Amino acid sequence: FDLAGYDLVISSSHCVAKGARPGAGALSVCYCHTPMRYMWDRYDDYFADRPWPVRRLIGGQRARLQAWDRRTARRVDRWIANSTEVRRRLQRHYGVAEAEVAVIAPPVDVARFAAGPPPPAGLESRAYDLVLSALVPYKRIDLAVVAAVQAGRHLVVAGRGGEAERLRRLAATTAGPGRVTFLGAVDDASVTALYAHARCFVFPGLEDFGITPMEATAAGTPVVAYRAGGALDTVRDGLNGLFFTPQSTEALAAALQDPRLDGSWDREAMRRHAAGFGRDRFARQISAHLAAAWRDHHRGEAARA
Repeated sequence: FDLAGYDLVISSSHCVAKGARPGAGALSVCYCHTPMRYMWDRYDDYFADRPWPVRRLIGGQRARLQAWDRRTARRVDRWIANSTEVRRRLQRHYGVAEAEVAVIAPPVDVARFAAGPPPPAGLESRAYDLVLSALVPYKRIDLAVVAAVQAGRHLVVAGRGGEAERLRRLAATTAGPGRVTFLGAVDDASVTALYAHARCFVFPGLEDFGITPMEATAAGTPVVAYRAGGALDTVRDGLNGLFFTPQSTEALAAALQDPRLDGSWDREAMRRHAAGFGRDRFARQISAHLAAAWRDHHRGEAARA
């Protein structure tokens, strides 16, 4: 892109957008969802099961892409991370100081999940646990499938992806009293109903931020989350969910059998917590941060003149 004619460049980056070249004297602000995960933290999750010639080819490009990623990070004047976890990655991979990164959680459409739709067809309210996710390896839906079967739970999996068939086979071959229902892709109305009537929402992966736990919270449904990543910014033990650790089927199965999940939850308190991640809050925070960055940038320009 030729951005020479612009005074302000804002990138929303999970991969390469932060590498956009701002014009001379322009302010570049990056809202970062993560440094490119498949070249840094999650390389093995993406490529470990590829054929050896493919892994060798990709491995040969990895160092080049990492060098490009570090080099182009210097084009950014101000960083905003979408979670504390992503701020740590910016420190680790790009050498950005903690004090130089603001953390602003992304917006959650809280109002969409506040309504109380009827239960989904064929499902009894609070009688199933829910996964709503792309079915890809790093989401670790395999942990949820095995843990639910072993713990005697009915797990409903909504979503599609390359892991779908493997997960179906895993559910069919895992010994235990539980069962797994795969819904595939679902429409928006079904998503709202699934959240509203689940006993709990299962979140087994390490995520950059993870917006689905806050959607579940807005619907008044507690979250069972792996104690790491973006969930540490959003899940409060006993308020809107509980944690499990380590990231294993045994730990998750034990969490799914926690008696608190079958008890009473203050669903209004959960919705108030979710409201703190809403769209209005995001608009206020991002606007205030951009305004401050703009003022600081022009003070610096004036001082250099």
